[in-house]
Amino acid sequence: TILLAIFIEITKGIGNILVIEKDIFIASIYGGLLNGIGISLVFKADASTGGSDLLAQIIYKKRQISSIGQILLVIDLVVILTNSIVFNSITNALYSVLALFITKKVTDIIFEGVNNTKAVNIISKKGYEISKEIIDKTDRGVTTSMCLGMYTNEEYIHVISVVRVSELPKVKKIVKSIDKTAFIYISNTKEVLGLGFKDNN
Repeated sequence: TILLAIFIEITKGIGNILVIEKDIFIASIYGGLLNGIGISLVFKADASTGGSDLLAQIIYKKRQISSIGQILLVIDLVVILTNSIVFNSITNALYSVLALFITKKVTDIIFEGVNNTKAVNIISKKGYEISKEIIDKTDRGVTTSMCLGMYTNEEYIHVISVVRVSELPKVKKIVKSIDKTAFIYISNTKEVLGLGFKDNN
């Protein structure tokens, strides 16, 4: 908290260099970017600046109900709303919301990483052949289970594999080459821990 106050004082002149003619819109963008980078680096060190980010960090660690950037955004939005009512300044409040939104995006990208993985779900009668090809050609793990198609009343094999976005075309090609009638749906994965991805220790 002490260092934050000191560096704000030291670096306040940078704003005059970056922001031409004191453009508040540009200041909001720069502020959001720099604040997002700073806050995410602090979070990565398991620390805080002693401000609203401390409360966001506590909530995230206790519940993990959302991304830490979203929690911080909600807390700061409450502060901005209160400030705009007290000081009757809607314009500044809107610029602050813009800066907060950018801060949230940057924080999530740096702290939680860019979402570059997808969960591929394949429903097919040839699930075992598809699974073997995915393992052989992508070196990714596969989980299978039996399922019943209620519309056709037929048994199928449900194949699940988590792959990187860059590997998706290869997986689709594998499925198409084995079973053109296979049903595929792809979902986003917020975080992947385990073999081949992030260490889960």
